[in-house]
Amino acid sequence: MKRPVLIYVVTGWLCLGLLLQLSIIGRWANYYRESGQPTPPYLGTLALLGLAGAIWLAWGLVRLRVVARWLSVGFFVSWVILGNWGMARVLFSADTPQPSNMRVVTLFVVLWLAIFIPSIASIVYLSRKQFREFAIKFIEEDKREKKRAFAEKQMKKGFKS
Repeated sequence: MKRPVLIYVVTGWLCLGLLLQLSIIGRWANYYRESGQPTPPYLGTLALLGLAGAIWLAWGLVRLRVVARWLSVGFFVSWVILGNWGMARVLFSADTPQPSNMRVVTLFVVLWLAIFIPSIASIVYLSRKQFREFAIKFIEEDKREKKRAFAEKQMKKGFKS
């Protein structure tokens, strides 16, 4: 049983989203540097923990693990909600967009759609009953294959001695 190709696309989108969110830590560090204060050491630790968590989550999603799948769905849902909130704040903070600002508004809307649509598609893909059943069967078959390979290896080892 092969992994579906779309899981790699969703994992790539997840990695991009997680790295974009981790860039916030870099911006916090820049605030300290610009103000002339030393950067707190916990920011570096937090960035490394976030990177390790992103790698763990991506690896688990590629392996079709249940926890990684639902954490990914949770991340995409929060990303969509926060993206909508941020877009609404940007668009409605100014009284009324002037014609000269319409390019900026159009750019924001295109950017929002570029993030919103793939995230919603990822949520739907990972949440489908068919995908969940496939992931369970895939994990079971993977375990059986590993047990079979281990048994063969032990038998070969026993024949050699």
